[in-house]
Amino acid sequence: MNDFVDRFSEELEDKKQDIRDSLDQDLGSGSTENVEKRFQQVYTSSKVEELGEEVRVLATDAGRNEMELKNNTRLYIVQAAAVDTKGEISKSLDLDSVKVYRQRDYEKFMQRASELEEVNSILEALDQRPAREKTIILIDGTLLTRLLTVPEPLDISKNREIRVKLMDAFGELIERTQNNSNIVLAGVSKDSNSSILYRKIVGDLLETKIKKLETEKLESIGFEDKQFLLKNYHRIRYNPQEIRQNLENLRKSNADQEKVKQIEKLVEKYRVRVSDTELIERMTSKPGFTKPLRIGKIKPDFFSAIEKFQQNRENYLKDTFPQVHNEEGDSFVERYQDAIQRIKDAPGVVSTYYKPSERDSALRVDLLNHDIDGTDLMDCDKQEFVNINKKVREVLRLLKSGYAGEEMHNVWISQADNSASLKNSDLEKIYKPIISKQLDINLRNYMRRRDKRA
Repeated sequence: MNDFVDRFSEELEDKKQDIRDSLDQDLGSGSTENVEKRFQQVYTSSKVEELGEEVRVLATDAGRNEMELKNNTRLYIVQAAAVDTKGEISKSLDLDSVKVYRQRDYEKFMQRASELEEVNSILEALDQRPAREKTIILIDGTLLTRLLTVPEPLDISKNREIRVKLMDAFGELIERTQNNSNIVLAGVSKDSNSSILYRKIVGDLLETKIKKLETEKLESIGFEDKQFLLKNYHRIRYNPQEIRQNLENLRKSNADQEKVKQIEKLVEKYRVRVSDTELIERMTSKPGFTKPLRIGKIKPDFFSAIEKFQQNRENYLKDTFPQVHNEEGDSFVERYQDAIQRIKDAPGVVSTYYKPSERDSALRVDLLNHDIDGTDLMDCDKQEFVNINKKVREVLRLLKSGYAGEEMHNVWISQADNSASLKNSDLEKIYKPIISKQLDINLRNYMRRRDKRA
């Protein structure tokens, strides 16, 4: 072991400067000197007003746990709680046994199952409240997670169409929100890893730099490559070599080489993933919020999947979900069609970032777009900033009133998390005895050896 420690120290000594430089890289320097200027144009460093009216808050979160049994079987439990400000709690629970063939698919399934129960708990809570009562629904996480995820086949023994069930339930929640002006749905994320705001700012700078070559008298190859870059620079994330080849062609043309170098540096900046939370942290320490950003088609695979389904839904489902399709036939096709249609009819999403205090990270807040600028999900071709309206300010005021410091960024979501939490001690002391009694078995005989020792 000491030999490895010595080698580690030697390697670190050789590379310490590069590592330090990568950690200390300043987003506001060099080729991105305008990033800070552009950021200040979309960030409001002012205190959020106090909440002026009493509203009902519904916050949801889910907890989950599992038991690993023989024959590669998992017995999973997912429970979700919707907690409101009037002290009422609506709960939803799912449990079953599944055989796991691929761990990655099982993890996806558990994520979707948790999201489904969260939505179910909210729907149940809405059934119990007056339709005219002002209600703001808070979901822990982004709304996009539930909207823009390709329905995928899962290699597990049961519930392979869990994503379709989630689409259906979430579509119902969206419909209720659209049809009732007293309901507002918001997704709230702490320490979001998204980079939508960062890419929008750098992308705008890139577009401006590329358009400035418009005044150049370019040779044909330079003009063609400039046009390609203008329309396709976002592809640097997926196909950097193609973009770099076009930049190489521009270097060989009679374009202003200084401008080409600036574009090259911005393209590399655009390719680097910088989270929006980190961007805001580097750009300001002042509390405030960003101008809402309408989120466009940032998940190409989702929209291409819908397009393939529309072209030939029968063939798409046979190819994508062969086993489920064979087992359920037309009923599955109809359910899938209904779920897809609900998502197609869904409003778009706008995202804003709210920094509640100097020391805390910014919260990402997702809101449905139907009463902000009316753009539907399928019409959101690109990201655009929109005006802050009454709904955005209302949700920000609510988040301020529910902020209880760095350790508890939202009191209602924290309460929902505590109500839905499924600890190992709960599994041992509560659920395992119930399972053994109701199944009339000694559960320990079916558990994997390592779990018996535990």
